[in-house]
Amino acid sequence: GILAVQNLYTYHCYLEVYKVMKFRAPISLYEEYVCSARKPTLVINQPYPPDNFNTRSTKIWNSITPKLKFQDYTMSAAGLKSKLKCSLQANQHNHTELSWTNKDFELDNLKFLKK
Repeated sequence: GILAVQNLYTYHCYLEVYKVMKFRAPISLYEEYVCSARKPTLVINQPYPPDNFNTRSTKIWNSITPKLKFQDYTMSAAGLKSKLKCSLQANQHNHTELSWTNKDFELDNLKFLKK
């Protein structure tokens, strides 16, 4: 299936942050994120400037990561891509068949199935 633009943005932001956190590269981007001392898989970001990639991607990261329930960065990028895409697609038309609604893009509604 095809992801809507809003879900495609979420998909790519999340995967980019995952790769930055896992491989710690590029270092200039990695240094912008700080892992939480309480929960190492959550990311803390500086709130300024208020609307840039780091701020938006941190919100996306912190919304999705607890639902995936991974404890470290050992999951392969391919496995993560598959899980995330399936979840976004399942949520995308879960609310109505013929039109888009805001619920189709809410990260709170994402569910990840165990394989």
